[in-house]
Amino acid sequence: MIGSNCQQLVPVERCKSTRNQAYFVDHLYSADPAECVDSGYASETKPYFYAFANGDKQIFRWKRATSTGDILHYFLQDGENPGTLYKLEGPAWKITATDFIHAKKTALYRCLIPCSSAFPNQQNCDGNMQWVSVREDCEGTGLNKGLLGYGILP
Repeated sequence: MIGSNCQQLVPVERCKSTRNQAYFVDHLYSADPAECVDSGYASETKPYFYAFANGDKQIFRWKRATSTGDILHYFLQDGENPGTLYKLEGPAWKITATDFIHAKKTALYRCLIPCSSAFPNQQNCDGNMQWVSVREDCEGTGLNKGLLGYGILP
């Protein structure tokens, strides 16, 4: 129960490219259990968090391929756009924008590494490399750029 609403939970897996191990490039967060394997990614967690089937906040997935063949994914809120190099893949999963009381509630943070820190001499670098984390410290490797919303821990 979230408030007075019963919510169906949707497991969201966090997967990492087996090609690129640098920072958090090539992360994929998917509610489709087969997608990680089908995309050549390795599962880091099953699940990383639970989203909500009827959540009030839709998260959208954007992607682009780099010149080296890496795939960069951004997970953004409605109305956000990572730039013209990215293509909208569509809705990824839903969370809630409203804080609630639940023993396993988790905040979901948008984390980034500034391009200038990660690849100071690379011409083909995004302004930021982004990922989603349940840790406010962005797993010690990035900058917390704000709260996306809330989900449930496994």
